[in-house]
Amino acid sequence: MLHTLSPTEQQGVALGFIKEEQREVAARATVSTPSTPRVGSLKLHVNSYVGREGEPLLRWLVEVDTAFTTRRIVDPLSNVAFAMSCLGGRARRWASRAEFLDLQQGKHDVHAYAQRARYLVSNIVTNPIDEATKVVTFMKGLKHGPVKTSLSRVPKYSRGSDHAHHERRV
Repeated sequence: MLHTLSPTEQQGVALGFIKEEQREVAARATVSTPSTPRVGSLKLHVNSYVGREGEPLLRWLVEVDTAFTTRRIVDPLSNVAFAMSCLGGRARRWASRAEFLDLQQGKHDVHAYAQRARYLVSNIVTNPIDEATKVVTFMKGLKHGPVKTSLSRVPKYSRGSDHAHHERRV
């Protein structure tokens, strides 16, 4: 029956089966164990996913999902941060680039926002982002306010001299 499905559908069926098995095992464990429930969270080790050819992404996703449950991580931002901490190699570089290009200041102060941007850029070693893209992305993610306004202003003499220099070259 599975051979008639696409690879994506096969992965979905497999993931559903694995999760159902985990639920059944957890249900049996709680029924057979009359002891008091554990207050602290269980910390499972999750292997790093580096994106090598043939490396099973689905298995890694299930491991991360199980770790979310056992560590009682319910906040979506915490889920993403934990999952990114379990990435390595090519997968980590891809995730850092994607997060940087979608970076927003949010509730953080400007210093924390700048530090996060620097950290993400430092993780992008191969095919680095050019300076213009870094500046535009940083400015785009800043909240509207006095900092963004003051950083957006370009002195008149700077604009005029650039324009005059450009006209002289033409």
